[in-house]
Amino acid sequence: MTEQTIEQIDLRALIAVLRRQYKLALLTVVCTLGLALAYLFQATPMYTATALVLVDPRTKNILSDTDAQSMSTTAENARLESEVVILTSPTVLLSTIQNAALLADPEFGPSVGLLDKVKLALGIEVARNDDQAALLAATMTRLAKAVTVRRQGLTYVLNVSVTTKSPERSQRVANALVQTYIELQVQSKVDLALGSRDLLQSQLDASRQSLAASEENLDNYIQSNIDQIRQETGDEQVDRLSSLVFELEAQRLSSAQAQSALETALAGRDWQALSQSLQNDALQALQTQREQILARLTEQAQDSAAAQDLTAQLAQIEDDLAQTAQNALSSVRSELTEIAGQSSDLRRELRTRVLTSELSATTLTALYSLQQEADISQRQYTTLITRMRDLEAQAVVQLADSRVVSPALAPTKPASPNTRLVLALALVVGLGVGLGLAFLNEYYVGGVASGSQLANLLPIPVGAVIPLTQALRENASVADTVPLQPLSVFSESLRKLRASIDQAWRGKASGCKVIMITSAVPGEGKTSLALSLARTYALSGKNVLLIDADLRKPSLHKHVNAPPRGGLLEYLSGDAALAADPSFFLADTLSPASLVVGGGRPTQATDQLLQSETFAALIEMARARLDIVIIDTSPLVPVVDARYIAPYVDAALLVVRFSATTQTDLRYAYDQLSSALGPDALAFSVLSIDEQKSGNYRYSGYYNTYTNG
Repeated sequence: MTEQTIEQIDLRALIAVLRRQYKLALLTVVCTLGLALAYLFQATPMYTATALVLVDPRTKNILSDTDAQSMSTTAENARLESEVVILTSPTVLLSTIQNAALLADPEFGPSVGLLDKVKLALGIEVARNDDQAALLAATMTRLAKAVTVRRQGLTYVLNVSVTTKSPERSQRVANALVQTYIELQVQSKVDLALGSRDLLQSQLDASRQSLAASEENLDNYIQSNIDQIRQETGDEQVDRLSSLVFELEAQRLSSAQAQSALETALAGRDWQALSQSLQNDALQALQTQREQILARLTEQAQDSAAAQDLTAQLAQIEDDLAQTAQNALSSVRSELTEIAGQSSDLRRELRTRVLTSELSATTLTALYSLQQEADISQRQYTTLITRMRDLEAQAVVQLADSRVVSPALAPTKPASPNTRLVLALALVVGLGVGLGLAFLNEYYVGGVASGSQLANLLPIPVGAVIPLTQALRENASVADTVPLQPLSVFSESLRKLRASIDQAWRGKASGCKVIMITSAVPGEGKTSLALSLARTYALSGKNVLLIDADLRKPSLHKHVNAPPRGGLLEYLSGDAALAADPSFFLADTLSPASLVVGGGRPTQATDQLLQSETFAALIEMARARLDIVIIDTSPLVPVVDARYIAPYVDAALLVVRFSATTQTDLRYAYDQLSSALGPDALAFSVLSIDEQKSGNYRYSGYYNTYTNG
């Protein structure tokens, strides 16, 4: 038959655990709530202001009549996520710091650290940090921590939140951030348009030069071959236009030379050369006055009033000369521009006249090729200049792709700390940690709390669980309950232990059985259990001997209230005559059991006494005359005595006190015991002084606390 272990949740056992460990759990909850209250008391209230920004991912051009181009869903999502990153980028943050003057703000600007505050309190001078880059970086780091940007669901709306210690500051910084972001977005588009325009400017200059060169090549070809063209066409108008172009070109060159000379004279303030070149009456009159004043100025003393007056007049005349010369130079420039325009018109008319005339194939082919180059250059130039004008217009009328749909408002209550949430979390965490510590202490750190737990800890059967029982009278042993209240829960638990041992021996060789009772550490209740088990066997008709073999600290005589004159210690020490002394074997007053109690304190190593032939002979003598021999030994952890008794026994009981014996000591004690027992010896664990009351009320009708006698 297959054995199956069915684990069930025992609610009463859980409640019992909580009842035993409630102080630890309650203390944990109180400490957690105390920490939460301390945090709430010292935490600085933080306020969050949120602005809503709508992002339009479509590409639009205000100068175009066409509708804005839509993007795919994936591209739109990528665009919105990109805007979230841009809003927290260093560029936007740095611009916000400048626009909102955050370097001077007490929260975002330079601050004194805790260590510096301590130094100042102690009167220690603190070095100032004048590194502006480091201060700006620190301010940007604080601002970045205060800013939170997230997309609102799957919409095009971004929540831009700023958390600070002041509601007004949160509002101001949030609005400054989104406004800076929008301004930078517009400026970025303007810079892109102007950058594209500047890039096209070099192409436009090259196109202009190419256009001028192509037209000049066409005009030069016509001028160079004018005689041949005139002969082929026989058109007198061609000859006339060619002559006019030649005359205007000569006139243009003359005017250009005159303009150059005038500009040179004006730059050098050579009034004499200007008056001679321009032949201007007003200019000559002013020059004459200037020469007269210069002549009079040489006759006056340098610092005299007359000299100062003449100097002022001279400066005024020179200003008039410059203005008159500038006007005359403007006229020359206008005349040169007019001549250039007339020459361009005549050249165009001549070109058209020639191209529409009947020419030879060779001449026509050459002219057509040059004309095509000029047309292509003209179209390129027109396209470039049109695109440049469009870019310049776009730079002026750019709009942001984002707009504020709801500016940030000053919050009316702090966003953190949330008192209710903090206290609720502290309560939940405290309960969780408290329960965890309670069960940890119950099942791992603390002592053994149930028979099932004991069975899981040690690979030996649990003989019985002995309940907590009060002594029937003062200064009496709890073992008196077995003979005096045979139908009590305590007595029944001892009979269960006896039944467990007897059933384990069933089928084995008959004869006297030696039972060893030990524990991991002192105070586990092993002596009370040994006396109770001895009385249980004795009352069942067995011939029983109980030996107090705890030579270090014997206590059996206290339980039976019979201090010995000599005990096992003296017997093993060499006083063999004690065995014949009637006082050596005591008769239990409440049962037919016989007792060998301990004596005084040892003066030599007790393990040597237990390894002696005297002790072995005592056990053999007991086996020959008795049915059951129970040996109460010393604990396993502090001393080694029990390990030398173990080879003589047929069964060993490891007593574990309820919620007292640590699991570390228990495992160590079991290892020592199992290694010392003989190969055929049985081992049981016993949970003593069980404080749990669960289950008793269900079987109360089967128990009786009536006291005999």
